Amino acid sequence: MTVRDRFPELQSELEPFLQDDPDDLSDALSGLLTRGWADSQDNIVTLAETGRAQFGLFKAKVAELRQALTAGISADEYHATIDVLARMAANLEMGT
Repeated sequence: MTVRDRFPELQSELEPFLQDDPDDLSDALSGLLTRGWADSQDNIVTLAETGRAQFGLFKAKVAELRQALTAGISADEYHATIDVLARMAANLEMGT
């Protein structure tokens, strides 16, 4: 039985993000379960202690990278940049 078979509601919730390859969700969840980063019981997937520890490491690394990336950039400049990039992405999605 695949992860997709075991968790159909999760598949449907994440479907918009998996348009290129819906098997990505199954592969990702299988990888988390195999690494021991997640546990599965009664069709519910939760982070295991190891997964929570890894999440904490990733979160700290993202914060560190974000701080380095935005050094010397004001909050207004950052928000303006994000706004422009969001509009550009929306334009691509609309095909204009």
